[in-house]
This record gives sequence, structure tokens and C-alpha cells, in this order.
Amino acid sequence: LSTRRLSEGELRQWAEGSGRQVWVFHVSDRFGDSGLTGLASLERRGKEAQVVDFVLSCRVMGRQIEETMIHHLGQRAGKAGGERLLVELVPTAKNAPCRDFFFRVFQEEGGESRFVWELERDLPLPSHVELRKR
Repeated sequence: LSTRRLSEGELRQWAEGSGRQVWVFHVSDRFGDSGLTGLASLERRGKEAQVVDFVLSCRVMGRQIEETMIHHLGQRAGKAGGERLLVELVPTAKNAPCRDFFFRVFQEEGGESRFVWELERDLPLPSHVELRKR
């Protein structure tokens, strides 16, 4: 989203901050294991939760993994008392598919690079997806 690049150590250090969480996503289906294919992070600020990182391998895009990740982030933010999920992205050629996804799922707020999802609006987990904790 922001095109930031962090080492594993830097990401771990960032995640230790108050109100911050990071998740990694592994994908498998009847054809096999795609392995680690996604990473997402949130930073909660009162009633709002900012999606800081949203990275997904092109190998699994379009299989509703994006919706699954956002569903998970929304659930986590809501359980922590959040009311809105915010996304701000720096538009680049590489994140055009991500931007298109946010146009479909979220509401624009203040231009084509800022999106909001009011958590009272349900985004169900896709019926063919099973989300498991490891």
C-alpha cells in the first residue's frame, strides 16, 4: 500500500508498538500448497484501524484470498472496538490490482487513494474459504 519495505526484524519491531498487529497468510487448495502468499498489518487508533500493509502473491489473486484477508482484518479490528477500517495507498503500477480490489470492496474517501470500510457493513468470508489459525 505504502510501498514500504521492511526486513523481518524491522517488521517485528514495528509490530511491538501499541495497537499494531501483523498476520501472514498461507494458502492451500485441492491442487496443493501455495505456501506463504500474503501479509497484512493493522494499526488501531481509537475507533479506526489503518491497514498499513496488504501484500498478496499474484499466484493466488482472484481466488478471493483478498476478501478473506480483509474479512479477517475487519473481524480483528471490530473485536478491538474499531468501527472503521481505513486504507491509504500510494498508487503505483505494481499495486494497481490491489487498488482495483479496494475500489470494489471499500468506499472511496477523499480521492482514489483513500478508502474506508464501515465495519457495521458485513463482508462475509467467502463460502469456499476456510480460515484457520496456526
